[in-house]
Amino acid sequence: KKLIVIILLSISSSLFAYSNNIYKFSNVEKNGEITIEDTQSYEVSRQNAEILSKYMGTSIASIEIDNTNIAAICKSFILKNYPKVDVKNLKLLSAKLRRNQWFVNFRQVYNNIEVMNSDIRFRLFKNGALYDISAKTYYEDIDVENIFQFDTLKLQSAAIAGLNLSVDKLNFKISDSYILPIATNKENDKYRFELVKKVEFRNNIGDIMQVAFVSPKNYTLFIRHNLVHSFSYQLETKIIDKEPNQPLKVTNDLPFMEVKVNGKPYISDEKGVINSHENLKTRKAITNFHSPAINLRIKHYEIDYLLLSGSTYEVVEKELPLERKTTIKYETIQFRTDSLLDVIFPTHYNSFFQMRNKFCGIDKDFNYLDREYTIAFYCYYGENNNSLALDFVNAFSAMNNILFYNPLDKKMRLGQMPSVLYHELGHSINNFMYRDAGALGMQNLALHEGLADIHSALMLGYSDVFRGTSPDKKYDKIRDVKNTLKLGIDNIIGGDPHFNGQILSGALWDFAELTSIDKMTELMHFTRYALPDGVDDGTAFTSWLKEMLITDDDDGNLKNGSPHFDEIVEAFDNHNINFDTYMQYNYVHTPLKNTLDTVNPYETKLIIPFVNTFKPVEVWLHFSTSNGLVDSTKMERNESEYIGFIPAQTKSTIITYYFKVNSPFKNKYFKLDPYDKTHFFLVNFDLAYDDKNEHNGHSTSSANSIKWQLGDPALLKSLTPKKTASGSQLCWLIYDFEDMNSKVRLEQADLDFPTVKINNKNASVIELYFAMYNNNYAIPYYTPDLLIFMASNDNGNSWKEMKRIEKTYFDCDWTKLTLWLNDYFDEFGRNSQN
Repeated sequence: KKLIVIILLSISSSLFAYSNNIYKFSNVEKNGEITIEDTQSYEVSRQNAEILSKYMGTSIASIEIDNTNIAAICKSFILKNYPKVDVKNLKLLSAKLRRNQWFVNFRQVYNNIEVMNSDIRFRLFKNGALYDISAKTYYEDIDVENIFQFDTLKLQSAAIAGLNLSVDKLNFKISDSYILPIATNKENDKYRFELVKKVEFRNNIGDIMQVAFVSPKNYTLFIRHNLVHSFSYQLETKIIDKEPNQPLKVTNDLPFMEVKVNGKPYISDEKGVINSHENLKTRKAITNFHSPAINLRIKHYEIDYLLLSGSTYEVVEKELPLERKTTIKYETIQFRTDSLLDVIFPTHYNSFFQMRNKFCGIDKDFNYLDREYTIAFYCYYGENNNSLALDFVNAFSAMNNILFYNPLDKKMRLGQMPSVLYHELGHSINNFMYRDAGALGMQNLALHEGLADIHSALMLGYSDVFRGTSPDKKYDKIRDVKNTLKLGIDNIIGGDPHFNGQILSGALWDFAELTSIDKMTELMHFTRYALPDGVDDGTAFTSWLKEMLITDDDDGNLKNGSPHFDEIVEAFDNHNINFDTYMQYNYVHTPLKNTLDTVNPYETKLIIPFVNTFKPVEVWLHFSTSNGLVDSTKMERNESEYIGFIPAQTKSTIITYYFKVNSPFKNKYFKLDPYDKTHFFLVNFDLAYDDKNEHNGHSTSSANSIKWQLGDPALLKSLTPKKTASGSQLCWLIYDFEDMNSKVRLEQADLDFPTVKINNKNASVIELYFAMYNNNYAIPYYTPDLLIFMASNDNGNSWKEMKRIEKTYFDCDWTKLTLWLNDYFDEFGRNSQN
């Protein structure tokens, strides 16, 4: 257990946030000054909602739309409705007609350099009816020059900063320049701009593949995106027939595969049959699983792990010949062998072919499995007892590379079954399709995993995609897309995305049971063209509800429903993904800032997006003050936003507020924020003192085994700054003792901070941050029982408890507390305000 505390003693004018943790589950790392929210201000969100409310279902075109005029039609609409946008600086990224709908995406450019997070996306019916529009901020004050000369080694080193990697062990590609906006004042749309280079790196095996964005000016790493998805859990399906003491045999057809008989090549048809006038009934043949129909290479490696130092290992690999012997019996390619590997190769060849066929049959423009794909099998054949090599069983998707480690393992038969390949290919398709989303692609990991699982289920035809993982069937039900998991109830905040992803896959499977697997597959696939995503699971999953309803529409008018409206709504509502949770996870509000104004009421605004006709009946603003006022007011709707006012407070006070919505979906009131968050701001408080750990206090301990010390904070992203402005260590931390004896000592460690002179306790608060990290869940009694914050108003002669944090078995991420001195002290000393 590690307990980490940073305390900022202040009479604060900064916004009080309920918690620093904003629940991001992404495969994207960001420098501490960059957040997703920086890319779209409240005003832009309001403008988007207003335009959508006005034009939804209305055609934006007066002529028939085709590839020759779609860009001009959309630019004309932008020019009319977004006056700040200069359409001459917009680059058309893509314009795709899929089924009966257009997906159009523009991006701002400056001196021919793309500006990140500036996309404007349209979704239109084929006749031009507007379904959806999403515009991010258009940046007006860019002044950045491209940089063509830089230190390549420094750029590469910056790209892998914080990773246990070496430049000389990786392959790098440095390509495009981008302009990265960074908010300096989001409320007033103020930004600074950094030129960054796109740096891609990977290792030879392919289980490391990332994209970084680094400044070629000062070699600062701003963003890093992981393109590899490891399997973590083991999946498999039952496709290998084996009778006791009988040779293994392949039960799959081998379509469009080349085999050579006496050096002469033959190509099978879609059923794996070779049509030949020659007698090939029992001829021996050789194949390397090449096909003129699919661009697939299968590779076979022998691996071992070389111990470098301590617990650091290096993978040693050797590529082995792939050619395998087979027979042509009754003009059909057949394998009958005692070698498991010779069963695995044709099995995965067939699985890849079948999945490609499936989606090509749905989407005539589908080409995401036509790139040069490699399926690599890394097999351990060592005789020495290398536990690292023996125990490591996994599968990876890295764009068009699929890797299997230890596919011959008998306990976890991960590499032997096609459902694993289906899952990993699902990741690959997601990544390729979401390239249109910008440099970061699909960000939400639970979304990634849920869609990958549904790829396995739709190919297999059943829901328990873990079936057959191990011979004893121990793990058959460990992950099942037929489930009752609910968003906001069962998902684990910050938990394993493989588990949380079952909420979305469960909704999709329920829809399949209400309709058919084919209909679910069709709508799921085409919904991806709209690129629904989100920094947290709720935003991502509820966005899928909205976009899937649009995908299902057949006349350009969502107000009259869609062919499978009821089934989609029922299936998603089974998992608490509905119109109400869509409002909760997608509402837009800029929290009120602390203010010195004691005269004017405090205007509170928010935007509540809605799907179809399910918009709020009423919205209420509830508020209370530390002076005892508790009240609520109905918010007035003005176009796309709701506005309410909190009465002016003449005395120093802390105001707490939240929103409640009356929804027509289930005719109920509910709190708008899905995390039950309550907003705070301070009235008439001045900043009196701010430590920021630059003037370190001293720590003393009354215990003999634990002690406070200065250190770098944990529980932070690797790119987040861990030092103060002057380079000092950022926080005080304490490590608990590890006592393996049966008796547990009760000890206390105190941390004292400098005395602060405060002139007015009525306008004084203490702000402090803390985090708790439990690194040993198996032995919870080794963790501290209490964290107590205390204050003294008589120079330390007596102490008042202000806040206590009880022992927890789970991580408590960085949390900010605001404590009003007036709540704890009736009076200060006569002559001392310390």
